[in-house]
Amino acid sequence: MQSTTGVRTAVTQYSTARLAQMAGQRRRNARHFSGALRADQRVRRAAEKVDANLEVMKRERLRDHRGKALGMTCLTISSVVVAIALLITFFVIRFT
Repeated sequence: MQSTTGVRTAVTQYSTARLAQMAGQRRRNARHFSGALRADQRVRRAAEKVDANLEVMKRERLRDHRGKALGMTCLTISSVVVAIALLITFFVIRFT
């Protein structure tokens, strides 16, 4: 009976030591995981800031382009009108 009690005690001590070791490893893993989550949150926040900045830049550039395009359209239309007016003036002078 004495030897089985010794074996049980040894098994219990071994199991306790293994459980303590596993608990320590679990704590280390949890710390590492929380650090990785914090790093991921920083990356996610930076990505959100970049996306927001991209949207603002797109809107600003589109606004600037729209203004330039409108100016160019007006210039083109006025150039065509002037050319037509010159042709009409030429034909009026030539044929009258």
